[in-house]
Amino acid sequence: MSEENLPAQELTESSPPSQERYWLPRILVLAGAILFGMVGLEVLLQLFYSPPANIRFKQDVKVLNEMGMSQSAAVLENDDELFWRLKPSLNMPKGEGAFYGLISNSQGYREDHEIPTVKPAGQTRVLFLGDSCTFGYGVDYKDAFVERSEVELRKQFPALDLECINAGIPAYTLFQGWRLLETEGFDLDPDVIVMCFGGAEPTHWDNMSDLDHYEHWLVSRPSGWLQWSRICQITSRAMAPLPRIRKKTWNRTGMTPRLAPYEFQLLLNSVCEQSLTRRIPVIFLVWPFRVQVDGTEPGYTKWQEVALSMMQRTDITIVDLSAYFREAIKDQDPDDLFIDSGHTTAEGHAVVARGVVEVLGRQLRNKD
Repeated sequence: MSEENLPAQELTESSPPSQERYWLPRILVLAGAILFGMVGLEVLLQLFYSPPANIRFKQDVKVLNEMGMSQSAAVLENDDELFWRLKPSLNMPKGEGAFYGLISNSQGYREDHEIPTVKPAGQTRVLFLGDSCTFGYGVDYKDAFVERSEVELRKQFPALDLECINAGIPAYTLFQGWRLLETEGFDLDPDVIVMCFGGAEPTHWDNMSDLDHYEHWLVSRPSGWLQWSRICQITSRAMAPLPRIRKKTWNRTGMTPRLAPYEFQLLLNSVCEQSLTRRIPVIFLVWPFRVQVDGTEPGYTKWQEVALSMMQRTDITIVDLSAYFREAIKDQDPDDLFIDSGHTTAEGHAVVARGVVEVLGRQLRNKD
């Protein structure tokens, strides 16, 4: 029977044609086009788009430039989590500012050699975390108290394979020291941790603390394996909730310190807890200001008081360095010990090293 003579019903049943037959290929083509476009956009962004620097890093650079310390800003680079860190493998000529000579090795530590991630068998490591005072602002790295302490301790313990690691970064607060310890410090397997913070915490750059900025960074970045994607980075930042703004704090609007005393206390407790679980002793150096040494303003700051209040605890050793400086000025003029209100000369670093060697020496003897 020819098609012309088929009943109308049969023709109707046999003819629903193309739309149902071709919807899947069309969707696949559309999906492929979208995927191709996204891949192309990702490639272009990876090649030509640089994510904005952390706002804390930009604030630090701005402050340094306004103070006429652009050379100081030149030794730093952006770091999303730590805000900033030392540029790697850096040496600066002497006579062009407070930062000169050896600044950093390839790992961003003020060391003249690389620190193996895996600690050599039998080695004793002391990790120093701190701000510009620990780094050695205004002095050669060999004159900073970290290097001086290592030299003296090696004399006292000639059979000991000792490595003192200077991980001090200018303008760091305890928050940044805590994050550095969590992200890479513990991986170095230190036997002792020495911390020195309290100078940068009182400064205020906006109405958010370092912890506020960190919390906002956490919620504005992609999760898990998507963090590499530029598209996801841009989208996450655009969709992130507004940062938590402190309308009034520190008795004045917009005057939030980079780390409030209670935040300082919380972070010190966290460092002690994390170190205690790993059985790593913690030493905290209470760095003095010049006015506290010469008697002009003998009182302690709120951040120093937080550290000193932990004197009786067994999970941390507190060292009040002002006692060593008050002893030193019996024979030396304060001008010989201090560069400015807080940073010390090479002679001042020698005073700090005496205190560090005394306390660390006891730790190393107890370890044996």
